Amino acid sequence: MLTPKYMKKLPDNIQGYYRNLEDKTLKDIVKRINASCTIAETTSEVRIQSLLNLGYDLKDIKKELSKDLYITAHKLGSLVNKAGLKSYAEDAKYYAIGGKKLKENPAVLKMIDVMSKSSVEDLNNLTGTVGLAGKPLEKWYKETLNQAVIDITSGTYSRSEVMRQVVKDIGDKGLEYIEYSSGRNFSVEAAVKMNLVSSVNRLSAEISLKNAEEMNQDLMEITAHAGARPTHQEWQGQIVSLSGQDGYLTLNDIGYGSAEGFMGVNCRHNWYPYFPGKSKRFWDDETLEDFKYKGKTYDEHSAYQRIRNLEKTARKHERKAKLFNAIGDKEAETTEKVREQIVKQEQKKFQKVIKNNGTCYNKPRTLEDFEEYSKNYYEKNIKGQISKEGEDAIVNILNNLVDKSEFSMRFKSKNFDSLLESERFLNQFETGTSGGTISNKYRKEATKQLFGTGNKRLKASEREKYGYLGNNNFVKDYQFNNKYYSGVNQYGDVIVRFNKNIRDRVTFTIDNSLGEAVNKRIISSSVNDINVSCMSKIRLQEFNYYVKHDGEINTVEQLIEKFHVRYIETQYHGDLKLSDVSEICFTDTIPNNLEKLKDLGIKLFKIEGENIVEI
Repeated sequence: MLTPKYMKKLPDNIQGYYRNLEDKTLKDIVKRINASCTIAETTSEVRIQSLLNLGYDLKDIKKELSKDLYITAHKLGSLVNKAGLKSYAEDAKYYAIGGKKLKENPAVLKMIDVMSKSSVEDLNNLTGTVGLAGKPLEKWYKETLNQAVIDITSGTYSRSEVMRQVVKDIGDKGLEYIEYSSGRNFSVEAAVKMNLVSSVNRLSAEISLKNAEEMNQDLMEITAHAGARPTHQEWQGQIVSLSGQDGYLTLNDIGYGSAEGFMGVNCRHNWYPYFPGKSKRFWDDETLEDFKYKGKTYDEHSAYQRIRNLEKTARKHERKAKLFNAIGDKEAETTEKVREQIVKQEQKKFQKVIKNNGTCYNKPRTLEDFEEYSKNYYEKNIKGQISKEGEDAIVNILNNLVDKSEFSMRFKSKNFDSLLESERFLNQFETGTSGGTISNKYRKEATKQLFGTGNKRLKASEREKYGYLGNNNFVKDYQFNNKYYSGVNQYGDVIVRFNKNIRDRVTFTIDNSLGEAVNKRIISSSVNDINVSCMSKIRLQEFNYYVKHDGEINTVEQLIEKFHVRYIETQYHGDLKLSDVSEICFTDTIPNNLEKLKDLGIKLFKIEGENIVEI
């Protein structure tokens, strides 16, 4: 089972790959056409025809496109494989709630392997179906080049006018995937996303179904999320009987097996075993009342669609700006950049209205501009510091460490009464205390550098909280950090672990961030879309060398010891509440009044020598 939030974020992991593929291909095409048009302005007709014949050959471009698609496809296959294993592990947790132990199923593991390979093959096959403006790539290119030369040599249009029209034609939609069987066209971005989301969700559904058969499980609950299409709102959050028991939905009721139904194309719904009286119903806490914006009424679904349309429009202007830059048209490039910013400002305004109505688009204030800031920082400061292969290897290692570790925090047992009273974790701006350096001035500078908050005025309560990536074994966590004076033990004797569902508002850096951020050597990275900007350039070079010559890093402790860092620091954004906590381990004093924690479903432990004892 995979949550709607996980599915929503999944395409972000591959966005950089297919956008790079598209930008590179389109730049090559407009440069070729522009070069031919430049020659056409001053060359004889015979010479022009000779040049046109040479210009028609797109072998180099198609070769590069095929290579880039291969890289993207294998990244996608890796994501499908990883998601399949995660889905299997999540199912095991839900069966444990019902008192059932899910054993390793070789058939399921084989299914994951087959599906990941199949998704790679499907995407690799895109090369032969890529086009522009609804036509196959070579056909569009030949027709456009011919028309461009005719327009210039006849004096109908100038080269600048012709090239602006060419950029408009291909910049509006970008590279397309042409489905010859149906005659439909999709953007390559949409085709890749659809392939990924549909493959992962279909795989996850089949895994859950196989597990249900293995465990003789009949009842399944469907997840629910904001912005679901109207036909899916009818059955999301409901219980399904696989055998068709009376009183429950059936597989036919939810359209299982059809492209438009449950687990169909672009569907983010999933399901998991349901045990009456034991299971906690799964509903996202994301709700949105109907609201008016500029005279139009929006519901959840239409609001989500408008957000997507604004994102597409911003991407269109970004794409055109890059193409105009490639042919040296600075005036047109500037115009497109301005248009892109206007759309993004409108997107921010719309999201602010949505935020006031309460919905899934409500980002913590420290992260409102982080995605764009992170992307720009990487492009200007980090890209090209090491090879793409080296960067991918490091990102894979960090992804693995995040998945294997716990979102943790240290807390002082003497402050437990205040935590129980407020039911939320406070930052040093609110408490005026810290286990480390107390400096509001430097901390504000660090926040600005880490998350791109600029001159935004943040309330104390809106600022980030700090923690670390911890070992999933409490004893190992405590003993390892106890070896270092500057480790996390200085921040408290209680180990707090948070639920994984807060990961949308978790960022991290390699080592304590304060000094590195104030000196502008790093920014933070999302745990969902890892960016190597979370470490300094020097450390990035060291990391790259180590991966090349010495091998992988499999634990947080290995990374800390190898690169002599204090810890992998996590930053938690937005409200951090007791209800976000999954487990607490006391290494020294055990406070009184722990019943409230148990009532919230928090598991409590203490360390006795080498053992962990549940309280």
